[in-house]
Amino acid sequence: MAATSVTGVYGFAGWLASFILYGFYLLWAFIPEEQLHALGITYYPSKYWALALPCYVLVALTSIVVGYCSLNMMDTSPLDSLDTLTDNFTRPSTVLHASRGEDGTIRTPAIGDLDIALVNSVLYGRQHSQFAAPAPT
Repeated sequence: MAATSVTGVYGFAGWLASFILYGFYLLWAFIPEEQLHALGITYYPSKYWALALPCYVLVALTSIVVGYCSLNMMDTSPLDSLDTLTDNFTRPSTVLHASRGEDGTIRTPAIGDLDIALVNSVLYGRQHSQFAAPAPT
């Protein structure tokens, strides 16, 4: 039998606790107050929070996602900026295709930035490339 890791035990305990707490939440939200009082449960939050808290969490998460996307859009250079072509962190790609290793396996090329002329020629053909040399006439 395999030894159980501490992380696995904590993960299972957290999973179990979340289901138990969710069950208590559903019971508190849907059982009428008269029945809760009959069971002897008199100290609990207002039923208002059964609906308000999930709404607040949903609005907060939506605001975080929209804010994150907005900050990224504000930080992005305009399309006509030269920073979209090259900047201080540009690493030109030296190998544009996969190669085979000594044992015959296919190797992934190193990570690098592609030249905009190459991208335009692949996507739109050489005649449409803004930065490519004009076609011979």
